[in-house]
Amino acid sequence: MTTIYIKDRGIIKPGEESGSVFTGTSIVNAGTEIPLKGISLGYSRGMSYDDKPQPGAYEKPELNFVSITSPVITISGNIKDDGDLTSSGNVVNQITEGGTTSIKDWELSNTANEINMLFLLDKLCETRGYKEVYYKDATNNNNLVYGLGITDTGNTTYRHVHVLCKGLRITQNAGSSLITWTLTCEIMQGESV
Repeated sequence: MTTIYIKDRGIIKPGEESGSVFTGTSIVNAGTEIPLKGISLGYSRGMSYDDKPQPGAYEKPELNFVSITSPVITISGNIKDDGDLTSSGNVVNQITEGGTTSIKDWELSNTANEINMLFLLDKLCETRGYKEVYYKDATNNNNLVYGLGITDTGNTTYRHVHVLCKGLRITQNAGSSLITWTLTCEIMQGESV
């Protein structure tokens, strides 16, 4: 099972690493990467044109070629509401891989309770800085992130994409301890895609 990472950089625009950076509660997981396991990735993109009607116009509308459609990555996964992120029995989300053994909760305290991943996923949609999505494998070139991503001054080790998280959907069926989530992210301008 592979792990993908998402990290809140706390910076508004890629390439402005020397500018002001958000910290503390204004950045998800105190700026430490969040490992996500058992996930699936999706990518979609449309042509950049505006086909909206023109109110008040009494002639046929023309297609305006403007950039209104950003590429979108969706990241989906599962967590257990009673899971322990450090347990070797947690085959879905154990996070000791990559040197990470805990995540930060809403008080910035270390926690291993898997249910607290929901707070972090939700907060990804609130914070203003861009996020990086990447695999921690510089040699694995057979995945979606490698094919679409770049290396830059912010992350020179792993190919990644800069995203803004714009939506989160969480579902749990009655009587089930399994929670399914989908994070929708727009790829930021300036990416290689």
